[in-house]
Amino acid sequence: MDEKLFEDMPKGEESLELSDEADDRAVLYAIWAGKEGDLPVQDGWRILHERYPGDTRLLVALVTEEIHESDAGSPEQVCGKLEKVLDTAKGRLNDEVRDLLAFARLDFEDDSKTGIRRKKPLSAATQKRVAAIRSRVGEPKEDVWDEGGPVARLSGFRRKLMRTLHDATVGHKPIGEGAVRAPDSWREMMAAAKTKLPYSPSTTFTVGDAVDHPKFGVGVVTAVEKGRVTILFETGERKLVVG
Repeated sequence: MDEKLFEDMPKGEESLELSDEADDRAVLYAIWAGKEGDLPVQDGWRILHERYPGDTRLLVALVTEEIHESDAGSPEQVCGKLEKVLDTAKGRLNDEVRDLLAFARLDFEDDSKTGIRRKKPLSAATQKRVAAIRSRVGEPKEDVWDEGGPVARLSGFRRKLMRTLHDATVGHKPIGEGAVRAPDSWREMMAAAKTKLPYSPSTTFTVGDAVDHPKFGVGVVTAVEKGRVTILFETGERKLVVG
């Protein structure tokens, strides 16, 4: 904790006894402080990911922590999470997925460095999924434990993400209000969109969906929060209510 963050937060053990009802900044503070107890680090990332399922940066942080704690689930579940990142981030987190795949050691049956001992080999279907993910993101450049390799890069990613989220939640603002959209133009995002849906408050949207609105025209979902979505239209961004 050498970086000066969260200086506005109350210090002391009691301030870290949090529940999933805590605001975003309090959860981030607990993650940053590394509290093990009522809110372990991975549970903190899980709470934030559940609040903002369209922000795949939070899913990457969660999966990294789960792998570190050997609590990432089955190889099939890990593949599912990585595929979700790839499908939702649309190329913006390929490097992180490549490093996660290496960190999870899905291409190893027995790894003395990590202590992984699989009870059974990967199924043919899982091997196929791993190969498909690798074809999308490429092979790792270094061994997972080499200095500057996947583990170090993922650690750096989480530090940068924490700094970004720290700055976004100053004043206890929700992460969704302070999120910064990637600098893609409306035209580029429209070209990359795979799904086009008519706007309805009862529709469930994900980041990257194209949305046809009767008043504002066609736009692309850039953020999903509880009860609303942010959509980039040709005329600018708007926050709209969803169920």
